[in-house]
Amino acid sequence: MAFFRVLTANRPRNGGYIVHLAVIMLALGITGSSFFSSQKDITMGPGDKESIGRYSFEYISVDEISYTDRIERKAKFKVWSGNKFLGYFFPQRTFYPKFDIAATRGAIHSSPMEDFYLVPSDFQENGKAVFRVLINPMVWWIWAAGPVFVAGTLFALSVPKKNRRNGSVLGEISRLRKAL
Repeated sequence: MAFFRVLTANRPRNGGYIVHLAVIMLALGITGSSFFSSQKDITMGPGDKESIGRYSFEYISVDEISYTDRIERKAKFKVWSGNKFLGYFFPQRTFYPKFDIAATRGAIHSSPMEDFYLVPSDFQENGKAVFRVLINPMVWWIWAAGPVFVAGTLFALSVPKKNRRNGSVLGEISRLRKAL
């Protein structure tokens, strides 16, 4: 209860501290993801295993489904982080022949320390495929900074009615006269 009273005693100041914390979180996230990211393009066939950083992954298969307007190719991977099995990942590439355009959907594993991406670049006729593998540290901190920034701002602006002052110069002078 005492901590809550201290926190709410000066909301504008403490809200400012929370906003500054959000700015620090954002700076750490940008620095980490900009300077310490890693990327690798890998050509794999079904059954191939690869590693990058502490992640290892095995390309299991690719499924191709033809629709009237598009062709979808979805790869299946087993992914590990160290000895921990993270699960099956399904990166996908869709081609729209009428428009001669492709769209990709990467598979992502996100944690507060880093994001791991598997993104398909090209599926070849011989069964092999090219994948871009990315490890971006601290991206989560960039996303988390937004809500912390908003919460700090709202907290700073939420001064109770009894503590609000008339913002005019005359109101401030009146308040000072009463204090003397």
